[in-house]
Amino acid sequence: MTFLIIALTWYGTWRFFRIRPEDQNRFLFFPYHFSRGLNTISIVTSVLIHSDWRHFFFNMIGFYFFGPFLEYEIGPLKLILLYFGSAIVGSLAIVSLHRNNSRYRALGASGAVYGVVFAFIAMHPLLDLQFIFLPIKIPAVVMGLIYLMMSIMMFKRGQDNIAHEAHIGGAVGGIIFGLLIRLF
Repeated sequence: MTFLIIALTWYGTWRFFRIRPEDQNRFLFFPYHFSRGLNTISIVTSVLIHSDWRHFFFNMIGFYFFGPFLEYEIGPLKLILLYFGSAIVGSLAIVSLHRNNSRYRALGASGAVYGVVFAFIAMHPLLDLQFIFLPIKIPAVVMGLIYLMMSIMMFKRGQDNIAHEAHIGGAVGGIIFGLLIRLF
């Protein structure tokens, strides 16, 4: 399922770049429209597209590193629920902050990927993880706190055109999911 989601996201991103710019808005997530009951399907379609290939690559590499492990552990159906559930929680975080901004729009799988990563962390908090480019191993819970603090700091700065609130919302959704899996 992990690889199917990656393939669908690749295809969605590829197709997104091939449609007319005036038609692209149908697939973007506009919290203003969503909060008024318009284009509600965009809460899902926006997860399957990315602003550029670098955006796609970094989201999917994170999903690739954690998705297969979780899929093996919880099964493909729960992985789909986690992935899209975290994406929705991340998008609802965007709605809570930008529902009155008609110009704000978002796209990408960051909330979903953060949800998968943080579900893994909630399920395996003491497992040592290693940063991609650094030979340093630290407990998953510490790495999660570092990433969450970075997202909160970047959100407060608000200068980089990245929906950090989706990262935070997705992480919260993933943590709740991971803890529920551990409990039951």
